[in-house]
Amino acid sequence: MMRFDLKPLMLKFNEYIVDAGSRTDVIGARKEFDELIKKVFSPFDYSKASKEQLSERKMQHDSFIMICDALRASEDENTYIIESLALTGRGNIHQLLGNDEQAARDFRHSADVAAGFAGGKEVRIAGLLKLAPLYSKMQKPDSCISCYSEALKIASGMQDNESQTRVMAILADRGSAYCRVRKLQEACDDFNRAIEIYNDLGTANAKTQKILLKCLANRSGVLVNMQRFEDARQDGLKAVEIEGEMISSSTPVVLTNLAAACNCLGNYEEAEKYYTRVIMIKKVSGAIRTPAGRIDLATILMGRGEVLIKNGKYSDSRTDLAEAAALFTDLLEKHEAVVKPRLIRTLKLKAQAESELGDETAAEKDLSLCENLTGKALD
Repeated sequence: MMRFDLKPLMLKFNEYIVDAGSRTDVIGARKEFDELIKKVFSPFDYSKASKEQLSERKMQHDSFIMICDALRASEDENTYIIESLALTGRGNIHQLLGNDEQAARDFRHSADVAAGFAGGKEVRIAGLLKLAPLYSKMQKPDSCISCYSEALKIASGMQDNESQTRVMAILADRGSAYCRVRKLQEACDDFNRAIEIYNDLGTANAKTQKILLKCLANRSGVLVNMQRFEDARQDGLKAVEIEGEMISSSTPVVLTNLAAACNCLGNYEEAEKYYTRVIMIKKVSGAIRTPAGRIDLATILMGRGEVLIKNGKYSDSRTDLAEAAALFTDLLEKHEAVVKPRLIRTLKLKAQAESELGDETAAEKDLSLCENLTGKALD
């Protein structure tokens, strides 16, 4: 982040109070404004703040931004960055307080205040990259992608040492956003461009390698959906090679997509190996404490259950599929749209495993549950 100087804003405020107020008020006003600045730009641990502390911090930002607006600070190239940063700070507070619409307005305003100034590109990009995931959370995917595209256009025109890494990161994020709306070719194009930048850089560091892993992990999933299974497998194997024994936030995605690609290619032993590893990671990482984490685990158990059937391990398959069915059933009421089709598939696979084990009574029971879920008899 670029440095900023508060002195021009203080001078502008001094001119304002001298013109607008009596001279006896000037000293007190200067002192109050100085204290307000210190509060607004002092270090603040948002993650540990109580609701009352966040509300107090928001009031301080409100007052400061109101003064900036009165001074028309953003018209002064020396002080626009200060108002932009204050808006971003207030946006963070709104977001933590659950006021997503107000947070979005502040992040958008922050980016707009920074627009048009030679030194404001980094601040503008920062505001857009705050806004994009918030739009995604608010179920506004087109606005989310638009923010990434706007940030990408700005970053692509910058010539500093970090510009290529910044472009690479934005492409990775926009590619993920395209994945969420099933625009697979657009997602693949973004991941391809980001990986090309990594290759062109010639040297890797922790930051670029993390972005590369994210791209490989997500591109492998896109390639599975595009039925380019060997390409997906190669992405997964490359990511696994880079990570070695390390585990990152990309690891479960890499392993799940790699296992799915191997399954589709008929490499069932290989698929089983990767499913087993990701299940272990999911269980020990604490991800299953959330509904989304439990849905992921159940889906992966379903995947391993399927390849265990193909490997002739019917008893192990039934164990996996029973665990998956229990997780899905527990989540069915609140997450029906996502869970119901997966539960039906799990029960069908479980019935298949039970039939192979000679337990036709259990198989018929599972198929009957499927009929109840689908509302029609199964063939």
